[in-house]
Amino acid sequence: MARNINENKNMALSALLREEDNNSDDNQRNYQVVTSNRGNSRLRLQQRWQRLNQLRAENKMLEDKLKFLEKEIRFLKKLFVTQARISQINLSRSVLKTLMSDTTSDILKNDLTKSQSSS
Repeated sequence: MARNINENKNMALSALLREEDNNSDDNQRNYQVVTSNRGNSRLRLQQRWQRLNQLRAENKMLEDKLKFLEKEIRFLKKLFVTQARISQINLSRSVLKTLMSDTTSDILKNDLTKSQSSS
């Protein structure tokens, strides 16, 4: 009977040790997963910042290009109107208004209004 009790104690002790080993393995795997996930999160964050900076630079470049093109179109409009006056070309009031509008959005708005009214 005493032998049986000792065997039971030994079995319980070995089961407890196996459970601790399993917990230790689980903890170690969990630590590795957490470390890996944190590294992946840092990498994704870094990639997003790089993409954001790239998009900001591209946006700035496009804004500068837009400003340049708006200046160029204003110059070309003035040149056209001046040339038309010199050549005595008769321009309608709506054409002159469209040509002398300050921004491209004004031109697009006028074109949209024309297309809607003709429909």
